[in-house]
Amino acid sequence: MVALASSCTHCLAWKADGARLCLPCQRFKQAHHQVGACARCGRNLPLQQGRCRMCLYALAHIGERALTPGVQLWMDGAGLRPRWRGYRLVTGQDGIQRPVAAESTADRRQPLVSPTIATVWQLALFPAPPRHWEVLHQRELPALSDRAEALRRELAQLAARQQWRPRAASAHQRTLTMITAWLGVEAPIEEADLWAIARLGNSYNARRLIPFLTERGLLIPDHVRHADPHRAGVARLRRRIPAHLLPEVDVWIAVLRGEGRRPSRPFPWKTVNGYLGYATPLLESWGPAVTSLREITTAHVQGAVDNASGVDSVFTALRSLFRALKRERVIFHDPARSVTFTFRFALRRPVPSDRLVGLIDRVPTASGRVAVALTAIHALRAHTIRGTLLSDLNRSKGTLGVRGTSGRQTRLVYLDDFTLSLIATILKERAARWPHSTNPHLLVTRVTAHDPAGPQMSHKAFQYFFRCLGINAEQVRIDRILDEARATADPVHLMTVFGITKDTAMDYLASAHPERFPADPIAP
Repeated sequence: MVALASSCTHCLAWKADGARLCLPCQRFKQAHHQVGACARCGRNLPLQQGRCRMCLYALAHIGERALTPGVQLWMDGAGLRPRWRGYRLVTGQDGIQRPVAAESTADRRQPLVSPTIATVWQLALFPAPPRHWEVLHQRELPALSDRAEALRRELAQLAARQQWRPRAASAHQRTLTMITAWLGVEAPIEEADLWAIARLGNSYNARRLIPFLTERGLLIPDHVRHADPHRAGVARLRRRIPAHLLPEVDVWIAVLRGEGRRPSRPFPWKTVNGYLGYATPLLESWGPAVTSLREITTAHVQGAVDNASGVDSVFTALRSLFRALKRERVIFHDPARSVTFTFRFALRRPVPSDRLVGLIDRVPTASGRVAVALTAIHALRAHTIRGTLLSDLNRSKGTLGVRGTSGRQTRLVYLDDFTLSLIATILKERAARWPHSTNPHLLVTRVTAHDPAGPQMSHKAFQYFFRCLGINAEQVRIDRILDEARATADPVHLMTVFGITKDTAMDYLASAHPERFPADPIAP
């Protein structure tokens, strides 16, 4: 039978033994028979030097700041925390028990628990505020519990099995030791605390502790950190919009997300964030002059489009905004309906040949050479390469499946012998470096190789391959398609080989063969 949590009648400390008084207060009552009004809190309790046990404790630990009359809930009692090894309780002249370093071997045989740890059954009175680990950075760590020691050994075994670098293993061990020494492992650990410790310096790290503790049910995830970045971007942009225009903008966002009066296909938060990013500066400029978007005229929209740098993007965002408000019957007239603009077509230009010479040989890593080869030879996009799975590769047939936005394979890419040899190299390197990796993606890094969630490599890690070359991945892809377009004037061939649309294929042909596409004589 589990005793209900209760508060000590004398010192107000929370405990879990169900008794009226905690054990220290029982001993204090037996040792001091004088009962009267406490000089600090005014309660009628057993006294020593005119003060009750709780006030003596406050004066001993807080000092002169505790002279102000008052009471405070706190944590104490035999039912809340066990004894600890390396320390022993000593009762001072004031009747207060304090932990001191154990000197005898018998004292060191006691259970290993930090004196700061509350047990898992302790109820929370209110959400804990963010902890400031900077104040504990230079302090000596308390002794670890047996479970914390076992957890440290598991992490060391994992680091050895997965061949972590010594510096990374030491940094993660240091972070785990610090947080388990002060908080213990009886209750799950906040992910926010791990990242707060990791920010203390280069000798701490928390990245690989996240999956390690998650697998053992010892982590409370930080939902703010893992929130959709595009959705967070929409929230930031909303704060910039004038307050009297915000209800109408919220209607637009609801329509984009498929939550309007009539069912519609929901747009991803990335698209909503992009639309709102182009429209927010205009809404900020219109805010002081209008009280509602009903007052916006065609002249307002035309002026905004004429003065914008990205004309097509601004026009698309404004057209979406007023079309949604018209559909939801928020406005009576769509001012963007009759707006016109001149579409600016930019010719695609090839990369100079001297920048492409020895491109793949200059990449320092095997994964980088595969990424550059798939971009420069087969014109695959960065997000396509990052999302490619090992199951998409068929080495016997020399093909690589390409997945679309839906996650399904949309076409096959026939790999050349050179690219196949580069892929064989990274597969051998992966088997030697990360033999226990379960990540299903073709390209992995030391961060994603052992992540149980199996994420793809980050966009920043992919672009690092091309930053080493001083060139952009999209420029290399465009140059490859242009080279193929110069060799053939067949748009169907470009569509088949590179999986592009007919309009995009014609744009590449117009850039590669401008003499075959004379200017329209009636165009402005």
